[in-house]
Amino acid sequence: MRKRRETMLQEYEIPEEVRRFHTELPVLSYGHFRGKAIGCGKYWDLEVCIRLGDENEYGVDYINGKEYRTPFPHVVLKSPGLAHSFRSVGEREVCFFHYPAESVMVLERYGMDFSLPIWPIVYSGNIERLFAEAENYVSSLHTAGVPERIDAIFLRIMVELFLCRENVARKPDFNEKKIREAASYLHSHCAEKIDMPRLIASCGMSRRAFYLHWRRFYSQSPAQFVLAQRIQQAKFLLKNTDHSVSRIAEELSFCNSIYFIRAFRKSTGETPLMYRKKRVTVREIR
Repeated sequence: MRKRRETMLQEYEIPEEVRRFHTELPVLSYGHFRGKAIGCGKYWDLEVCIRLGDENEYGVDYINGKEYRTPFPHVVLKSPGLAHSFRSVGEREVCFFHYPAESVMVLERYGMDFSLPIWPIVYSGNIERLFAEAENYVSSLHTAGVPERIDAIFLRIMVELFLCRENVARKPDFNEKKIREAASYLHSHCAEKIDMPRLIASCGMSRRAFYLHWRRFYSQSPAQFVLAQRIQQAKFLLKNTDHSVSRIAEELSFCNSIYFIRAFRKSTGETPLMYRKKRVTVREIR
């Protein structure tokens, strides 16, 4: 049975008064969303959304009257003035950040083409690490120099996203398509108990062939991939809910809370309660 999750939005605004230097690409805000999503209208800033997963295989968007059906994970550029509507089938997980409207011209000068507003990506370790780096600055957003460092981080993320787009034109072979679909499933269902033999069978591959092709595209094993997604979700729940450690372990299908604590500490260097205490203190300061 699929566990019901709460709709959660966490957004961090960058205080302009703290900036020491003028940058061409100042980030206005960044954050994370999980839940059912619906949108319709025009955007006045540039919003960059990285949609990590949904209960459906594809996201459906209507941008200036044109339909886009894009497999997860993918990036959406919600450019100023574009009419954009969308609706998620189920719960959707999204990382996002905002730039001022004039940033589009700056990014185009850098060679980033905005004619294609949406494309599939591989949510690589590079992008995930950069978002984690930005998250580490949440407690010091009012510190001089931090906004400029955040600007630099998100410019690097933009570069990674556009590098992913260069591969869109290359048609994936059958095996790549099946592995990407499997990875999307693992991401969307990581809080559940995964039946790997059944997933492998659905790809039409032997166990050996599946793992061989998986290693072509991912540095982590499927088990490590799922564990990394669970740790990310655990961080989100620790920061944004008062759920107990044992409840979070159960919600994310860890075999028990002891294993959850051990895995969390190995990944972050902190126990879940240590991590929560630091982040609760941050929220109280803000």
